[in-house]
Amino acid sequence: MTRAVQSLLLAALTAGLLAAGSSPAAVITIHADGSGDYPTIQDALNAAAPRDVIQLSDGVYTGPGNREIDFLGKAVTLQSASGDPDACIIDVQGIPGNVVSEKGLILVSGEGEETVIRDLTIAHADADGPCPSCEGGAIVIRHGSPQFINVTIRNNYALNGAGAFIYGTDAHPVFERCRFLYNVGMTGIGVRLAESSPLIDAGDPDAPLDPDGTVADIGAYYFDQAGAGSGGAPDEPPVAAGEAGHGPGAQLPARFEIASVYPNPFNASAKVRVSVPEAGRVSVRVFDVLGRETARIADRAVAAGAHTFTFDAGTLSSGTYFIEASSPRFGRHLRRISLLR
Repeated sequence: MTRAVQSLLLAALTAGLLAAGSSPAAVITIHADGSGDYPTIQDALNAAAPRDVIQLSDGVYTGPGNREIDFLGKAVTLQSASGDPDACIIDVQGIPGNVVSEKGLILVSGEGEETVIRDLTIAHADADGPCPSCEGGAIVIRHGSPQFINVTIRNNYALNGAGAFIYGTDAHPVFERCRFLYNVGMTGIGVRLAESSPLIDAGDPDAPLDPDGTVADIGAYYFDQAGAGSGGAPDEPPVAAGEAGHGPGAQLPARFEIASVYPNPFNASAKVRVSVPEAGRVSVRVFDVLGRETARIADRAVAAGAHTFTFDAGTLSSGTYFIEASSPRFGRHLRRISLLR
């Protein structure tokens, strides 16, 4: 075989290997006004091939196709063009209290580490539909390991995992230089880890369980999951301060919690009953769905027992609020309430 023939065979073999190998990734450009290669982020994901990059120009992305964004198991990168998360925002525009799930990103098809989301913000998701739709506000991950780099997750709400809900023993997502800000939920204010998740929970694998026997969640207020956030039965009468848990032979509460809110929903005022196992300082505050404090009901030392406080809604507008009882000794407990004018 001559050297010339060898060279031709080598060239042909190289060309064949290149043809059989991976094609170069495409860059798909999306603009917030609907122009670009595709009108929405979901349209771009539907069309994307493995290793493609979906690049978002700066702006605010809203409406159908720019929320409930399903990655469909694809190994793609979703990123802002500028690299500034404050300039590129996926605004879900969820409506609190409408009992409809309005999520940000959905990664439930086994997305791996080659699925990357970076340099953008996910805001105003609202997952308060019937569970499992209640799981994951900004992000829901099931059995996947996507990467999040320089992402801001802010002002989201969900019953389980306002910032992110992560489920599965094979789920190993990576969050690098990400910010979780002003997210509100019943369990997992920042991140909710399902029971089967192998990830750390309260930052310490040896941390004690919550009083209801469940694992403490990252960024979580203590919430009695057995009660499923009922907020207290409507026909449950209030108990006067000092009526329970005081006096000879009285049985002290077994755990620190907001035992009931009556009535709920309420019109102008509500009675908040807090169970305190040991004497100490207790703070009772009210927050709106954006995490802003709207009222401070109490902040003082109390005796062990059951205490009832009155929440006067004053000039607050109708909507969903959260009552937080906190104690340096027992942590926090949260209940969701509805104000109807």
